[in-house]
Amino acid sequence: MMQYFTEILKTFSIAQRIWALIILCISVFFITFGSDIIDTLKPDPTQQNLVVQRQKKEIISLNTQLDSLTLKVGYLTQEVINGQSECSNKRIQREKEIITQIDELQNMLRSSSVRPKAMVKEPEDNGLARDEVKVIQIDNTDIVISALGELKNKIKNKK
Repeated sequence: MMQYFTEILKTFSIAQRIWALIILCISVFFITFGSDIIDTLKPDPTQQNLVVQRQKKEIISLNTQLDSLTLKVGYLTQEVINGQSECSNKRIQREKEIITQIDELQNMLRSSSVRPKAMVKEPEDNGLARDEVKVIQIDNTDIVISALGELKNKIKNKK
């Protein structure tokens, strides 16, 4: 069998023989030391276990933080909802108070027996004193009651 190799090698040029020798040496090197190199490069299982345990602890810690933050967000959301409800309730209560006050003003104006009066100077041409004052009664109560009613409607419709 060796003689076949030698005959085959005789047909190669010197450069081809050098390349064949290099390939042969590299092959022998990897066959001999390959398993040791692989064992050296392969990570240690105990080291991998330590890394996995550390990663598990980190995941548990992050999950705990996430749960804590989720609870805090829920609490703060509820606080916002409560604040909005309280604000709405206060606004509605205040609007009711204003409407009640408007109703009271309207009732006071309707039941008032004293009507507002205005003093107006009118010159008279009958030859008497020109500084005489004639009192004319002006009743604006209906206009005020109507304006208060419109104000009350605006408040009710703004909700």
